[in-house]
Amino acid sequence: MRTCRTCLIEQPDENFYINRAKPDGIDTICKTCSKAAVKAYRLTHREKYLARKTRYNNEHREERLQKAREYRETHGEAIRQRARAFQQSEAGKRRNARDSARRRARDLSNPERARALKACAYARSKGAHVLEVVYYARVYERARGMCHICTKPCEQEAGTLDHIIPLAKGGEHSYANCALAHWHCNQRRGARPLHIALSEP
Repeated sequence: MRTCRTCLIEQPDENFYINRAKPDGIDTICKTCSKAAVKAYRLTHREKYLARKTRYNNEHREERLQKAREYRETHGEAIRQRARAFQQSEAGKRRNARDSARRRARDLSNPERARALKACAYARSKGAHVLEVVYYARVYERARGMCHICTKPCEQEAGTLDHIIPLAKGGEHSYANCALAHWHCNQRRGARPLHIALSEP
């Protein structure tokens, strides 16, 4: 048992952090008071704290990413269990409902961006390693309304984004790898190379 020098309450040793600079290796402030002091400092010196945090994150970016990857590989199942438990909790359900409402409002206010984000999410699900937010209207304008498969005019409402190198073959989701195609041309081609799709009826 020891007394916290901030709140002056006698508490067991497990309520204090380890501090190797102290003679007995235990801090003189309890965990509750220590957390409150850190929180108060961050609120009082918010700009300084955020600047130091940003600088540290930028200087140690690769190291932090490597540690995060190692943690996910080692504790993958525990992470998934925590995520599932949160999704089933009341807080998780409230967050899902709030996020869904925000997405609906965002999609209604900017349908072009919603379409681009949906295409980006689809490419991610197919394993694309390079992801850009590709706007269909820009690809349509660049192609001058011509399908790159059949080379015939394509109405803007009837067109789709086609990946020149298919996602299934390791293609990236980017402006450089996206072209305009009729929906039926896109479906007919599938994941086949373009020259093979053109040579077959």
